[in-house]
Amino acid sequence: HGILVWADEVITGFGRTGADFGCTTMGIKPDLMTFAKQLSSAYFPISASVIPGWMYKEMVAPSNEVGVFGHGYTYSGHPAACAAALKTLEIYERDNLFGHAAEVGDYLQAELRRIFTDHPLVGEVRGKGLIAALELVSNKTTGTTIARGKGGAVAVKACQDNGVILRAVAGNALAFCPPLIITKPEIDDMLTRVKTALDTSYESLKAEGLLDG
Repeated sequence: HGILVWADEVITGFGRTGADFGCTTMGIKPDLMTFAKQLSSAYFPISASVIPGWMYKEMVAPSNEVGVFGHGYTYSGHPAACAAALKTLEIYERDNLFGHAAEVGDYLQAELRRIFTDHPLVGEVRGKGLIAALELVSNKTTGTTIARGKGGAVAVKACQDNGVILRAVAGNALAFCPPLIITKPEIDDMLTRVKTALDTSYESLKAEGLLDG
């Protein structure tokens, strides 16, 4: 229908899913892409929008007529940010971090499913590469969510108490997004701590009457 597909690769870009971009992993060919965070490994603020050549050409002539493309920002193209991004891209390639993310990402996904699929607090395990989530539910059979996002709040606190910093998204989804350089032993350590945290969270939520089944 002539509708352009603009892919947001702010989180999924640059190795997170085990490939260069999430679109590559999912077999999608977008018309435009947005980058940020992992373009500089978050060491310096930078973002970018990638557009097709035909769209660029359509903007050149009218921009030349007025002397400037009126969509810039004060710090667009900041040299320090660009230098950080260039070095980051060099390191990604030099150390084969996308390949590493693919290998340890497969391990992370397999271990998440092995450890948490049958956990009474977990309704779904999902993810790809080094991005994943555990959906916390009040009833494993029906998949009923936990009221007011309380499951995510309790689990995040329990994880922190066990030395793991995670966040809850959409209320009760416990999100994983570890560094691309994480190792399999570090994944084992992380998931052991999370398992302890979820066991504690289950008992706590059950005692509060927030679980149904």
